[in-house]
Amino acid sequence: MATSRLLTLCLSLREKAGVGPILIGGPPQCVRPLLNPVVQGVLRTLFNLTDQDIEETDTATLKAEASALDNYGNFVGQNLSVGAAGVLLMVGTFQSLDIKVNAMSLVLASIPIAIITLILVWIKNSLLDRYFNKKYGHNEVKNHE
Repeated sequence: MATSRLLTLCLSLREKAGVGPILIGGPPQCVRPLLNPVVQGVLRTLFNLTDQDIEETDTATLKAEASALDNYGNFVGQNLSVGAAGVLLMVGTFQSLDIKVNAMSLVLASIPIAIITLILVWIKNSLLDRYFNKKYGHNEVKNHE
């Protein structure tokens, strides 16, 4: 599995958890101890690299990407549930300004944003994979190895 697929899958799960609403935790609870080491492990395994082979900037890039997608998923996902605090806060604010809106209309308006976010992050992650393939591709492990 490539790093882009793993990161995009995690974003998808993060957005789906927001529908619940299920709290997965943020970067301190989920990204640092779980997602970041797995993504770096995928890079090392895919290209047969050691920790010394991976440049520090690439490690920092993977950390940033993992944290960013967690934030994207949390930000977008929290608006996909009618009972989420953010949605209820927006409804209350709009009603105090005499703007007619209900929670369901806000959730329905958030669905296209969640889909667009998923597509844009998938493209961004695919470009990241292309960068790693160009940089470390000469070490790539073949299926028969």
